[in-house]
Amino acid sequence: MLFITMFPRRCKNIFLLSITRALRMLYGTTYDTDIAKIIVSASTMDMIKNIFDLLNQDDNCNYDCNEEPNTYQVNKEINLFLCNKEIVFNDCNMSSSFQGRRKRNASMYLETSDPKPSHPREGVIHLQIVEALSSFCALHIDANHSKSTLQKKMMHNLLTMQQDFTSYMDSRMSLLILESLIARDHDEIQRECADTPLKFLLEVCQEGCKDEESLRQLLNLLPYFFEYAIKCDYSPKTFVHVLEQLHKRICNRNCSVLVHTSYMKCVCSFIRIDPNFSWNSVYISNDDDVLTILDSILNYIGDTLFVLRSQAVQCLQEILSFRNVAHRWKEHIFVKMEETVFELLDEAKQSNSNLQKYQYY
Repeated sequence: MLFITMFPRRCKNIFLLSITRALRMLYGTTYDTDIAKIIVSASTMDMIKNIFDLLNQDDNCNYDCNEEPNTYQVNKEINLFLCNKEIVFNDCNMSSSFQGRRKRNASMYLETSDPKPSHPREGVIHLQIVEALSSFCALHIDANHSKSTLQKKMMHNLLTMQQDFTSYMDSRMSLLILESLIARDHDEIQRECADTPLKFLLEVCQEGCKDEESLRQLLNLLPYFFEYAIKCDYSPKTFVHVLEQLHKRICNRNCSVLVHTSYMKCVCSFIRIDPNFSWNSVYISNDDDVLTILDSILNYIGDTLFVLRSQAVQCLQEILSFRNVAHRWKEHIFVKMEETVFELLDEAKQSNSNLQKYQYY
């Protein structure tokens, strides 16, 4: 592989952008098993390693990711450059290159409540590389959805590579990797990855997704892996605790309506997946966790925003429709709703009373 770092900076990044975009399209397209098998078998270990090595390239550069590359100008710059430079081929040790990741540029860390890059083009090459490699790992090469040794190894490296989850871009890349898994069957993931994706997800939940967009994306992913943890007996209660911590983060950071709505839908999905709350009966039963989850939705009934009250009512209606939800939990919901409604009515009466006094005077 041509040692790309020797190209002029702008030329190199336009070139990389075009290559990674093509790889994303190649591996991300849906094929039948025969075509997918050809693509996977044609992808050698060195090819995939070299693609992975591109994650070590600095992606914080001045170019427009939506700009169509000028092919003539790019080729001209490359040719002029190569006339004076020796072509160097990359022959690094595979294991070290798989595990190595560059240290993030300090400019990519923003100490704000919604830490996003200052420009959307930053990190686009890395995102396209991760999306391409994740799609490569997801290609089905036979009717049993088996994976080649190279696909399994690449997915393992994506799930275990060193990342800084406090970085916006690393969080985005992590979510892309996790999203590539939700299209798979649980048995397939267990056979190939065991609990590695769950450990990876827990790290993302605890350290990453500080911005609202990533947080909503994470909440959409959690139900799938919660169900996977239940089916494969990988401590599903841990994900309930993670959900509780995420709710605290959402409330403390005063997130937007969209994030609160995503949280309520996530809780509803958790209960739809396990209406018996079987995760609560493992080892020591503790009703506090169930009450915390239910009350987090019930508390929205008294919210000042109509859209949140409306979403809470929809979620509670769905929860009450589940036959396997125990009677005592449904009773708790009704009692809590009744208390909240009466409190709202009292507030309305008091408000009307104060208004009438004001008009009288």
